[in-house]
Amino acid sequence: MSEMFFKFDQKIVCLRLLFYVVLFLISPLVVGALKCNCNYGAVSCKNNICTTDNEGKCYFRIYRLMQKEERELGCLDKADMVPQGNPFQCHSSIVAAHKEVRNCCSTDFCNGKLEPRFTLAPPPPGYKEKTFRDGYLGENFVISKTILTVLIVCTCSIVVAVIVTVFLIKRCNFECLKNLKKLARRKPTSSLALSNNNGSASGGCGHRKEPLLSVASTTNTELNNDTSLYAESGSGAGMPIFNRMTIARQITLETIVGTGKYGEVWRGHWMGEEVAVKIFHSREERSWTREAEIYQIVMLRHDNVLGFIAADNKDIGTWTQLWLVTEYHHHGSLFDYLNAHTVDLNVMLQMLFSIASGVSHLHTEIIGTRGKPGIAHRDLKSKNILVKKDLSCCVADLGLAVKHEPGSNLVDIGDNNRVGTKRYMPPEILTESFDPHDFSSFQMADVYSMALVFWEIVRRCDALGPPAEFQLPYYDCVPSDPTHEEMVKVVVLENRRPEINSDWLKNEAYKNICELMKTCWLTIP
Repeated sequence: MSEMFFKFDQKIVCLRLLFYVVLFLISPLVVGALKCNCNYGAVSCKNNICTTDNEGKCYFRIYRLMQKEERELGCLDKADMVPQGNPFQCHSSIVAAHKEVRNCCSTDFCNGKLEPRFTLAPPPPGYKEKTFRDGYLGENFVISKTILTVLIVCTCSIVVAVIVTVFLIKRCNFECLKNLKKLARRKPTSSLALSNNNGSASGGCGHRKEPLLSVASTTNTELNNDTSLYAESGSGAGMPIFNRMTIARQITLETIVGTGKYGEVWRGHWMGEEVAVKIFHSREERSWTREAEIYQIVMLRHDNVLGFIAADNKDIGTWTQLWLVTEYHHHGSLFDYLNAHTVDLNVMLQMLFSIASGVSHLHTEIIGTRGKPGIAHRDLKSKNILVKKDLSCCVADLGLAVKHEPGSNLVDIGDNNRVGTKRYMPPEILTESFDPHDFSSFQMADVYSMALVFWEIVRRCDALGPPAEFQLPYYDCVPSDPTHEEMVKVVVLENRRPEINSDWLKNEAYKNICELMKTCWLTIP
């Protein structure tokens, strides 16, 4: 009985061994793995054996590197095959057979058997492999001597620039400290006194003085050497003690191009470009503040609205200059241009369209997180419109503008008591019968003023023959500087408007413009 059990146990052991052997033999098929020889440092290469899926391949590659033949064996996964099914990694190029030979197979460790069957073709006559001296740095990576030279030169230039910049900053800081010490030893005066409040100096780097710019001279804008180190523009929030340069200090004023109630307009240069600098009288601070505020509204920028650059103020000793820096247009205002030039039909239409586009952009409210409020100009006239290089126009002088935020019933008039030009005021403004809380009232007033500007342009067009001389609206009804009562009498009581030439109605383009002007300057908008 015991012998029978012993024989039975032997049979069980044999069956188990047979099962394990069969399982070992068919495990690659069950698991779906393909084993290959490998000889490179990949993560999947362990003990010179790598494994891939049953749809992958074992590959063999022989190539020439640094005048020596190198061999590479490994696994090629299905995901890495390009294209799938017939990957280029498994085919050699006939043209480059002297540089590289590749092949693949699909059974375990088959790539080891491929090695003796393939060799590199002999190099063609005159072939010379690039070495490191020639610019070769590893496989398939060639460095251009030109690019390498440019990189070295650029790197050296940057290093030199950084060193020079650090040196100049340290030198400027030293000079400023030295002058502060020199200033501290002086006897304080009414115009140059030291203050111990918060460690600031009235004549030092905290609040600096410089000589008055000569208005009569158009070229002498040099500052006195003794105080130029302390000069700053004082542009608002306060400057670090050694940061002396603001835009007012970087601009060179050259010539006065205009004057008015608010102050002067200068032509200047900043960073190689011409700019216009509007310098307000100190009593016009409200206008300067309002215009700077309007110009800095998000999404205000438009081809037919004067381009804003910066606002700054500059302490020149006896008073503070309020600067508004904008783009410069050498043709000047529309008033000056029409006084000196006539226009043809195309230029006239271009001017009319560009002015309407600029006013329309100001009036338009843009709703959004970075939207734009509606803006009414309140002082549209030919002197407040500039002529650009291409003879289109842009709207300028926004010191009296009002804002209307989208979705709000409030009209922001600003802290400015000035009113617009009486000659261009519509009837409802002259009689004060408009609603100041209704933004559309200001928009309609702009449209009336715009129609008068249109009339000035049409009058100077030579399309129908020699044009009339330039005149302001109502030139034949009121004096050059009319009073409020005179304008009320002509515009409201007599209901008069600028004269429409009968010849204009004979031309279709002129006729349409005349109809537009009549609609815009109606008594009841």
